[in-house]
Amino acid sequence: SFYHSHGNHLAVTQNGHSNYARAAFTYGSQNNEVHIDQLGDDNSAQVSLMLINNSEVSISQQGHGNYSSASSSGQDAEISITQVGDDNDATVLGARGAILQDGNENDAQISYSTSTITQTGDGNLAILTSTGWASGATLTQTGQDNVSRLLQDGSYNSATIIQNGAG
Repeated sequence: SFYHSHGNHLAVTQNGHSNYARAAFTYGSQNNEVHIDQLGDDNSAQVSLMLINNSEVSISQQGHGNYSSASSSGQDAEISITQVGDDNDATVLGARGAILQDGNENDAQISYSTSTITQTGDGNLAILTSTGWASGATLTQTGQDNVSRLLQDGSYNSATIIQNGAG
């Protein structure tokens, strides 16, 4: 969907069955690039850009039953979501974030933070939230059933979390 927006580019490639891709550029969004690639079945990807210019969003899904959502408002957003495996869930809210999921049934969420989540394995959960300005984190989960929740309350915070093993 393009509502009151100009110069935006959307490229969608789907190979499989019952895949869903949606991108909405609203309220004055200009010069944005969105790429969605889906290989497999029953994948869902949603992108919403509002009042935003000069941004890039890339979603790549390989497998079955994966869900991705990217939403941002402001300027110069850079969002990347890559899912390899089945039944993964990834959400980025805000201007900058990257999620890489290689495995099955992983769940990752980045909210208003400049962060990176890498999940290798199965059944991992990662939630990164920032309520201040210019905060970010790098979180790596390897193995299965790891759980990490990080809340950064304030500005200019930084964190690195590494989880290995099973739960």
